[in-house]
Amino acid sequence: MVNLNDFHPTKCVICDTFGNATEIYPANFDLEAFNPGIFSARRLPDRIHYRIIRCKVCGLVRSDPVVNRRILASLYTQSSFSYADEAINSRYAYGRYLDRLNKYLTEKNTLLEIGCGNGFFL
Repeated sequence: MVNLNDFHPTKCVICDTFGNATEIYPANFDLEAFNPGIFSARRLPDRIHYRIIRCKVCGLVRSDPVVNRRILASLYTQSSFSYADEAINSRYAYGRYLDRLNKYLTEKNTLLEIGCGNGFFL
């Protein structure tokens, strides 16, 4: 069972600040949502999220606080959800996005994606 002590605040990975952010959205789950049957960032529609904040220095939007890595890894391992049904259609959708992005790239074959989610875009 997850408890409040399993959560920790995050530091901004862009500007390295800590505790200098504004809440955008409060968390919308209770601790009981942290079990393999309910929790999965791979579920659609997800609709369960941590507290979302925006860094006051650089503007990065991130979750804060978050559950520790050991618990998160266990939840992903135990989750039975699969994207197998969505994989083929996602390939086409992301291909269209890549075509649109090409005109904005200053150097071909260079693109940094942060927050790959399910990994389909990659």
